[in-house]
Amino acid sequence: MHKPLWFSREVTVPGAEVAEQMRYRVRMETQLTCSVGLGPNTMLAKVASDINKPNGQYALPEDPAALKEFVQGLSLRKVPGIGKVKLAHVSSCSRTCSLIDPQRDVAAWVECN
Repeated sequence: MHKPLWFSREVTVPGAEVAEQMRYRVRMETQLTCSVGLGPNTMLAKVASDINKPNGQYALPEDPAALKEFVQGLSLRKVPGIGKVKLAHVSSCSRTCSLIDPQRDVAAWVECN
């Protein structure tokens, strides 16, 4: 079995290329499709993976201002861990992430408000 590029320390491969390789290998080995999200952290990558379902990928912008704009436009329902109950709890304030302090944990913000 060959060593995948994303495990190599000598080769720098763009994230989008790694995602394409992963999706291709999953498709060839399992006949299943998958979606991939690329972002600066696990939570945002998960959110991004939902954008081009069922068999696509989405890379969040790398520019901090563009990334902030993307996050502020998100529905709170898209944030992992915020379901119907927590959404109902905060719906009087906002249904988007625009009020969330990016320095604080989203779950803590929901609990405090």
